[in-house]
Amino acid sequence: MLRTPVWEGWALLTLARCRELREGPPSARAAYQAALDLGRQAGEPGLTASALEGLARSWEPEDADRAAALDVEASDVRQRLGRPRPRYQDTWHTESGTENGGRVPEAAP
Repeated sequence: MLRTPVWEGWALLTLARCRELREGPPSARAAYQAALDLGRQAGEPGLTASALEGLARSWEPEDADRAAALDVEASDVRQRLGRPRPRYQDTWHTESGTENGGRVPEAAP
C-alpha cells in the first residue's frame, strides 16, 4: 500500500490495464473499480475518468449499455473538470474487429 490514494489509484489503474491486455477486459474489472473508488475518494478527476473508461471497456463484452453509460460519465468528468485524456491513453480504446480482441499476444508471431 502506498498510503496516498492518488498514486495507489494510478498503480491500480496500471495493473488493471495489464490484466485487461493479458487476460481480457473482465479480469481487470475489480482493479478498475478499486482505482475508481480511490479517485473519487481523493477527488482526482483524471484518475476517476481513466478508471471509468477502464470499467467501460471491462463491461463492453457483457453489457454494452452499462459500458456506454460509464464512458459517458468519464467523458463528462473530463469535460466538466478540464481533464483531457492523456495522449498515451488514446490507444487504450479498442475498435470493433481488432485482432485478438485488443489483447496482447503471449508471444511474438
